[in-house]
Amino acid sequence: MTVSRARLALGALILVAATAVLTYAATVNVYVQRLETRLDAFGEVADHPVFRRLLDVIGYVRRFYVEEVPLDQLLEGAVDGVLQSLDDPYTVYYDAEAYESFEISLTGEYEGIGVVVTTVDEYVVVQTPFPGSPGATTYPDNHDGVSPPGLRAGDRILEVDGVSVVGMPVERAASLIRGPRGTTVRLTVERPVEGAPPQVLYFTIRRQSIEIPTVQQADMVTPRIGYLWLTQFTPDTPGQVREALKRLRDQGARAIILDLRNNPGGDLSASVQVASQFVPAGPVVHVERRGGERETYSARGGGLGLPLVVLINGGTASASEIVAGAIQDYGSGTLLGEQTFGKGSVQTVYTWEDRQGRAAVKLTTARYLTPKERSIHAVGLTPDVEVPGTPEQQGDPQRDPQLRRAIELLEQRLGG
Repeated sequence: MTVSRARLALGALILVAATAVLTYAATVNVYVQRLETRLDAFGEVADHPVFRRLLDVIGYVRRFYVEEVPLDQLLEGAVDGVLQSLDDPYTVYYDAEAYESFEISLTGEYEGIGVVVTTVDEYVVVQTPFPGSPGATTYPDNHDGVSPPGLRAGDRILEVDGVSVVGMPVERAASLIRGPRGTTVRLTVERPVEGAPPQVLYFTIRRQSIEIPTVQQADMVTPRIGYLWLTQFTPDTPGQVREALKRLRDQGARAIILDLRNNPGGDLSASVQVASQFVPAGPVVHVERRGGERETYSARGGGLGLPLVVLINGGTASASEIVAGAIQDYGSGTLLGEQTFGKGSVQTVYTWEDRQGRAAVKLTTARYLTPKERSIHAVGLTPDVEVPGTPEQQGDPQRDPQLRRAIELLEQRLGG
């Protein structure tokens, strides 16, 4: 096939695809944007030698490979390969099956073990175990009788039910971990140990229905200090935080501890609105897109007006880092705990539906900076007061050393 014939064939495919998009698109704008995107791409790649090489490879596989391979498998693989070439763990292609799992993860309720996982290098890594979930409360099969239960932020998952997930896309690994409540999943985990070889642990965890809360706890931990524990950011979080702070003030709170440990983030707008309740009016986060285009999200409120300590650790990520970073930049509170995860990028999800089913691509489209224009991507936030260690019981002043240190610090500031 000549290049001109390839152009004609591909052009015909684009027109057919565009017609399908028009059928399913909710608005004309969506159709026009998608058509323009496809035509732009067509113009760039049609004459590129590597594109012709791709067509040759597909042709060789279709004609000569030892087994017959469905064309849709090859094309899905090509799409996935484009995104993998970016070397960005947060940019992901979802085929029909993976997209269904992705939608489940957005609902805030699913059946599994209750952990958020991400990709670091070639490993599937625990980012956040949700408090009270099976993933946070199950002891390893080879428990030493001393260490607290549960998976921890930073744990590498090597195998799921005997299947290696090293190098596997994180969404695919997550789908293996999820499953019907009442069933069990066996994980082989490598836990980093400072100054020593990694510890290998084996967990047999019974899946449950997982409902992800947002305000996990809002209590007075001393007669003068209120404690507010957030586990994620959803559109409902700002209102819940506002009500919780009012309740704590009414109960006599003269200082606040905001617990963002093991908080994987969530909705950007919600994080800005929550930050507005703790920092003065001004920028909360700068979002930088391609070409240096910048959008700034600002707080409108007057800040908390009370002494504040924010608890952070390696599971503090994304939107929770936006809140903690703004508080640190404005000096509105003290960050206490451990280095945060360092997810400073913004993803946009583009979806479509055709005869192959629903699919999507989650694409990194921007990076965010703190109010003082610090980038925390792959670096994280450094606490003002470092208190290492995983709490045995998060939220319990008697068994949570980081919370206990925060209380001591605020009592010193309150005096008398």
